[in-house]
Amino acid sequence: MLIYLLRHGEAAPAIPDPERPLTADGARKLRGAANTWATVVVPPARILASPFRRAQETARILAEAVHFDASIETSHHLQPNSDVTMVLNLLREASLDRLPSIAIVGHQPLLGILLDMLLTGAGAGIPMATGMLVAVETGSPSSLLSHVRLILSQEDALELS
Repeated sequence: MLIYLLRHGEAAPAIPDPERPLTADGARKLRGAANTWATVVVPPARILASPFRRAQETARILAEAVHFDASIETSHHLQPNSDVTMVLNLLREASLDRLPSIAIVGHQPLLGILLDMLLTGAGAGIPMATGMLVAVETGSPSSLLSHVRLILSQEDALELS
C-alpha cells in the first residue's frame, strides 16, 4: 500500500489552535506545490485529514491537485498529539482491505512519529516541515513496515512546478 503523509501548510496564529487557518502565503505555496504533486502523486483511494482547519484546507488543495473525487474523511485520531497507535490501526485496516493507497494530512509531532514508526518501528519522530509530502510503500498487506518512495519539501515542489 502506498501511504502519503502531508503536513499542513503555514498557519496563522490563532486561539484556539484547531481554528488556525492557512495564511494567504501558506495557501499560495501549497497551491504552487500542488502543481508538482499532480505529476508525482497517484490519486489515493482515501484522504484522511485532521479536523483542524489548516489540515482540512491543505487536504482540499491536495484533493484538487490529484483529482480526488471522493469525500475527504475527517479523523480525530490525526490531531497533533494523538496516539500514533490509533493511526497505525487505521492504516492496518486499510492495508488488510487491500487499499492501494491512502493520504494522511495532519500535523507535527504526530506525522513525524508515524513516519518513523512506518520506516523503523521506533517512533522517536522524524521532523516534517510545513507543506512537506512523504510517500512510503508497505511491503505486504500484513506489515506496515515501509520504504520511502518520495520526500518532497514544499520548496522543492515549488521549484519543480
